[in-house]
Amino acid sequence: MIVAQDVAKADPDGYTRFPSIRRKTSPASPLTGASPLVVAVNPSFAAHSVAEVITMARADPGKIHFGTGGLSTTPHMTAEVFEHDAGIKLVHVAYRGEAGATNDLLAGQIPLMFANLPWAISKAALYVALAVTSAKRSPSVPEIPTIAESGLPGFAAETWFGIVAPAGTPADIRSKLNAAARARRYPGAIRRTRHDHRQQ
Repeated sequence: MIVAQDVAKADPDGYTRFPSIRRKTSPASPLTGASPLVVAVNPSFAAHSVAEVITMARADPGKIHFGTGGLSTTPHMTAEVFEHDAGIKLVHVAYRGEAGATNDLLAGQIPLMFANLPWAISKAALYVALAVTSAKRSPSVPEIPTIAESGLPGFAAETWFGIVAPAGTPADIRSKLNAAARARRYPGAIRRTRHDHRQQ
C-alpha cells in the first residue's frame, strides 16, 4: 500500500508503475489482465474429468482433499466458488505457497490442486490437467478444456492482475504499456492431459 501511494503521486509519465492484483489498490490507473487457474490432479487419482470429481464428491462429501498455495488466495477462493456452484464439499489443505502443495500432490498426499497458470506450465510433465477455470480456453494451453465444458456449465473464475500507473498518465503511454503487456505470453504449453497420460 505504501508503494501504491507513492506510485499514485508520481509523475504520470509512464515510467513509474507497479504490478497489482487488487482492483482498488490505489487511485492509480490500472492496466489490467487476467489468467485462469488450472485444476491439477495426481496421475493416480480416480477422477478423469471435472464431471467425475463432482460425482465422486457428491457420493462421498468431505472426502476429497485439495491443495492451494494458501488461505484466501485466488486458487482457494476459486475452489470455494467451484464447491458452491457444484453443490459439493471438498476439504481445503492450505500450504505456505504452491511448492508445498505441489510436493504433496505429486507424492499422492492430496489428489487435487487448484493452481495458478504459471505454476501449471512449469510443472506440466508431473501431473494431469483436468481443466482451466476461465470461461474460454486459454490461448496458452488451448488443449485443456474449461470447467464449464467439463461438467459445470457457466462456471468461470480467473486471477485478476494489472500494472498500475499514476492517474493522469497520457492515453498514448497507457496504450503502449498495454500493448507491451498483451504481447507477453507464457513460454511453452501444457501437453500432458489425462488422455495423454493414459497413453504413456
